[in-house]
Amino acid sequence: MQRSAQQLPPLTAASIVHAPFAVELSNGCSVGCWFCGISAPRLGDVFTHGAEHAALFRSMLDAFTEVFGTATGRGFCYWATDPIDNPDYERFLDDFFAHTGMLPQTTTALALRDLDRTRAIVERSVAARGMINRFSLLSLQQVLRVHEAFTPGELLHVELVTQNRENHQAKARAGRALTGKARKAGTDAPGNEVSDGTIACVSGFLVNMVNRELRLISPCKADAAHPLGYITFDEARFDDGAQLRSEVQRMVEEHMRPGLPDDSEVGFPDHITVHDEAEGITLHGPYLRTTLDLDAVGGEVVRTLGTASSRVGNLLDRVGAGDLLRESAALFTLERLHDLGFLATRSSTRGATRATRDLTLVELRPTSR
Repeated sequence: MQRSAQQLPPLTAASIVHAPFAVELSNGCSVGCWFCGISAPRLGDVFTHGAEHAALFRSMLDAFTEVFGTATGRGFCYWATDPIDNPDYERFLDDFFAHTGMLPQTTTALALRDLDRTRAIVERSVAARGMINRFSLLSLQQVLRVHEAFTPGELLHVELVTQNRENHQAKARAGRALTGKARKAGTDAPGNEVSDGTIACVSGFLVNMVNRELRLISPCKADAAHPLGYITFDEARFDDGAQLRSEVQRMVEEHMRPGLPDDSEVGFPDHITVHDEAEGITLHGPYLRTTLDLDAVGGEVVRTLGTASSRVGNLLDRVGAGDLLRESAALFTLERLHDLGFLATRSSTRGATRATRDLTLVELRPTSR
């Protein structure tokens, strides 16, 4: 969350909910927005609610409950998908509610496809004190039709995400809006502006139930290295609920460690630069500038990391020079950098595959050193 505040425009960073997980119940989306921030492919296979699939879905909720506890109810069942594309979506909502006691948010660009179905989803959410739902509206005609079809009382519990040109709401420069591969003629016109950011809102797990794929992700500014606006820390496939649970536990153990291993490589992410200024050592991000109050050891740690990344053990040996107090002071500086969202690390574990070659944040706690 601290990294997002440094890297993203303030309004974008403040709007990210950092949900614990998202579940894709289909491959792709039938809508095909030119500006899709996560480049959803065309709609393919759908994860139907048969006995086997329902059992797998409930096993997934069991695995996440072991990690997130009651916060499991803050997950949701869409991503590079539209939930309305799945004819069994409501049955998965039933399972979700039975497991967590909460109904997840529904965000759809297909609110007008079946008004009775949409109204039933909204009414049930209101009755269960669920999350505010969202209708993504792509044209002025859709905006007008929604206001004709729903009463003000019904829309009280719905956020209207007006993506029509007349709204002049900038789209995130991510996904197709970043690559330009699917942009139509005239999309640079007023009302189709784009700005730096991301539409990714999960700091946790992304699951595709059709392909049985699991990823550990977190939002970031979309760029050439992260065109979909999120970092992938790790990824795996699973065949059944037991394997899914095992992979979730492995990712937690490897990427959410309570201490910083000596063989981890730490450094500053690309968006952070180090400056020696009159008031002290200052870290500059695109949207944040922080002056650090450091002692001599802390200053040496920051200057060293500002030059190149380093193994934790090597850094403590170099700065500490065999002095336990200096080593402790150096480790304390690393912890402060983490708390401020500046520290990043390269994982040295089995999970350090293609997905984890980025500099990615880890949790820092006092180690046994």
